[in-house]
Amino acid sequence: MIGVGDKSKSFRDILGWINSDKGMLEDFYGNVIYLEFWDHTNMSSIASAAFTKEIWDKYSDNGLEVIGVHCPEFEFERYLENIEEAVARYGIEYPVAQDNNCSTWLLYGNRYLPRQFIIDKNGYVAYENIGQGNRYEIEKTIRDLLEKDDDKLGRPLWEKVKKEPLPLDVSPETYFGSKEIMSIKKFSTYQLAHEITYNDPGVHELNKAYLNGNWKQFDEFIENEGIGEEYFLFRFVACKVFMVVSSYHGKGRFDIFINDQSLSLDNAGADVSFDERGQSFVEVGFSGLLNLYEGKKIEESEIKIVPRDPGLQLYVISFE
Repeated sequence: MIGVGDKSKSFRDILGWINSDKGMLEDFYGNVIYLEFWDHTNMSSIASAAFTKEIWDKYSDNGLEVIGVHCPEFEFERYLENIEEAVARYGIEYPVAQDNNCSTWLLYGNRYLPRQFIIDKNGYVAYENIGQGNRYEIEKTIRDLLEKDDDKLGRPLWEKVKKEPLPLDVSPETYFGSKEIMSIKKFSTYQLAHEITYNDPGVHELNKAYLNGNWKQFDEFIENEGIGEEYFLFRFVACKVFMVVSSYHGKGRFDIFINDQSLSLDNAGADVSFDERGQSFVEVGFSGLLNLYEGKKIEESEIKIVPRDPGLQLYVISFE
């Protein structure tokens, strides 16, 4: 365990770097370091990374070093190529370390994603944070440690931040792999990696997934075995829907519906496309977190995913 006032610890078992040719935390000493543990399929990590990018853009020329330590949750995230694709997808230009075995994560006594440490020029922890919040305290700590006046650093980012009320009663994040306790509750009839034919009962409870057709469940995901009768349903309360998706064949497609209607330009997530008929669909090439739906308000709706290729792998669904 490491906390405020402790000497930061040298990285352990880092397998690779992106955006850097350095190899150890000590290589960055002499600068103020913003260290963030993250995972590119974790929605909170991606939201936090947007702020981290702002911090990097604003203060990197004034003595701030930012390091993202990537700790994978799913097997496909262990490949450097996948992390590189995610880093490019989210426009991350600061150094990213590949902590596949979570050795550095454990060294810092971590149990959370994302988690941040601010380290002073001498290598001591000056501040720590869990999650997406406390942006004012993070930026103020960085500015104080940089020891430069406002004329040099410019106006702080917090002056531009508009506080918004936290959403209430949004549907919980739900995993589909057999190793998750939640999935045991949701899919009590699953047999590990055995193909099972499911029948949609037609009546759908809130915050519960339903399958139709032939599917298999693995440790981390569910996978459709055929196309035609196969689909996935989830009734939720939220404004936005995200899902971690991959494909056994490296690429694939699924059609997407909200309340049995094709999505529109007004509510389609960033990863949704439209065919010549106006039908909304998603091409799966990138294994990771996909933005599927962006409604105008928090309300109860139902999402339906219809695979058009075999081997679609669904890991987790998340909401805002």
